[in-house]
Amino acid sequence: MTALVERNPKRAERLRDLLWEDTGAGTKLKVYALLDAARGREVYEVVRYFSAEHHCLFRGELTPSMQRAAPYLIDLNRDSEFTRDVLEMGWGDSWGVFLYAPPTTVFDALRKHLRRFLQVRDEAGRKLFFRYYDPRILRVYLPTCTPEELQTFSGPVTRYVMESAEPQTLIRFDRAGRVLERSFHVVG
Repeated sequence: MTALVERNPKRAERLRDLLWEDTGAGTKLKVYALLDAARGREVYEVVRYFSAEHHCLFRGELTPSMQRAAPYLIDLNRDSEFTRDVLEMGWGDSWGVFLYAPPTTVFDALRKHLRRFLQVRDEAGRKLFFRYYDPRILRVYLPTCTPEELQTFSGPVTRYVMESAEPQTLIRFDRAGRVLERSFHVVG
């Protein structure tokens, strides 16, 4: 169970600004959160009670314990209470990652694409669960990908954003594999 992180409204506002800044091409991308409820009770409660629409990546009827440990995809709204809570409470505690996709991306198609990577096979052919939506895993995995692997893994996703090991640093991976680490500091 994860420890409850102290709320940080100033950091959350700065993160919202960074997450929704213009892409530079004049086109706004859709921002999604992919949250890992296994990180703690608070994650599942925020998803369940404050998110107007959330979709589990797991299929079928889930037991309550599986629901509390599942990954959830959420279409974010910059100014929602849910977004504020995720950024205030979850940033720095590895609640999940943020994804960007073109505004024409169909939510169900994105969810279906992301489901493809929940299980992988090891060298012996055994199926393993791949928790790539944990920023501690994704920030290590993405730099190891070839351009072809990045293209396959990303699908409609054009950018991934997550916290680094230091919560004052935001890491951004784009589909071409370029990495941008951006430190930000919030006074107060």
